Amino acid sequence: MTPAESSTESIIGRNDINDLEAILSISNKDIHETIHTVENNADSIFTWNYEKGERPALNKLYEKAKTSQWNGETDLPWHL
Repeated sequence: MTPAESSTESIIGRNDINDLEAILSISNKDIHETIHTVENNADSIFTWNYEKGERPALNKLYEKAKTSQWNGETDLPWHL
């Protein structure tokens, strides 16, 4: 299939790309699932494991962002 032959329906299975009910009907049935693979003609892996220390690069980014934004640990008068 070439890009010219592609249609919204052939790609996502419906004509209306903004069909809110169809979009919301797709959900993660297992609320404890931390990794989920979605078929898109190539594997994509999503992870929802945000436990502190499990993803060092994410933790480093979070700590860096806290110094540039409001930080509850340092900006609140906890001594009161």
